[in-house]
Parts: sequence; C-alpha cells; structure tokens
Amino acid sequence: MADDDTIVSETTEPVTEPVESGQDRDWKALREKAERAEALEGQLRETVFTQVPFDRDESGNLTGIGKAVSKEYSGDLTPDAVQAYASEEYGWQPPTVPTEAEKLTEDLSRVGRVGGVSEPVVTPRNYREAVDQKEAEVPNGTLDPDLLLLKTEWAADQAVKASSPDL
Repeated sequence: MADDDTIVSETTEPVTEPVESGQDRDWKALREKAERAEALEGQLRETVFTQVPFDRDESGNLTGIGKAVSKEYSGDLTPDAVQAYASEEYGWQPPTVPTEAEKLTEDLSRVGRVGGVSEPVVTPRNYREAVDQKEAEVPNGTLDPDLLLLKTEWAADQAVKASSPDL
C-alpha cells in the first residue's frame, strides 16, 4: 500500500511527489469558515425575508405564501428577487400602501360607523359644502357637535392637501 505522498504510476514503480505547504489544509479551519458563511447567509436570508411584506403571525413567523417561498426559494437574496419569485410562482402581490387621502377617508368612515351612521359622514372632496349646509341648519351661536366635527375634518383635509400638493 502506498503512502499519502506516493503516487503509483502505470509501470508500478512508486513516484514520490513533494507536499507543498499550500496543499497541507487545515480542515478544521475550513469547516469553521464554512459554518460561519452558512450562518451569515441565514442571517442575510432572514433580513431579506423581513423586508418583503409577507403575512406573519403574532409571533412574527411567516405564514401562507411567505412561508412556502422561504422554504423553496434558492435564488438571489434581495427583496426584489424574492418578490419577483413569489409573484411568478404564486401570483402574490405586495400590499398597497394607502395614500393620505385614502387614510383620511377610511378614518372618516370609521368615525361615522362609531357614531351609528352606516355610511361615511362626508367625503374629503365636499367638506366645504357639508360645512356650509350644516351652518345653514344650525342656529347662529349654537354649539353643534356635528358641525364641530365637520369643521375639524375639513381643517384636517386642508392640512393634508397643503402637505401633498398632488391630491
């Protein structure tokens, strides 16, 4: 049987090759380096999946499509690549972020439902008309909660329009 440094040629005569210092590997150091690289990749993967707006349970764990994608996906670890994969494979679309006007309309609708009204009190586009109409109904100097609410909502709408000129 030949030594590790000995290679047997076809003529069955042993040929000894010198062991270069670069070939003497520290397997333990390589294994530790590979484990560190794997841990870093796991952290990067977790960070990327945190940046993608998949559904999560109350503990913060991925659910539904996000969970499936996290188990299957093996491509580039970028949020855009993960979203593209989810969209392509599952038809998933990220949730849309509501604009300030949509948030205000939703808030007004919620205020109307709390007060027992089934529909929103007023839409953001006709506050001035609603205030004028309510002022005409309420006697001068009378404190009316509905009128006060309308004026507050109208002022909030004006502030949103001033901060967002594209509305």
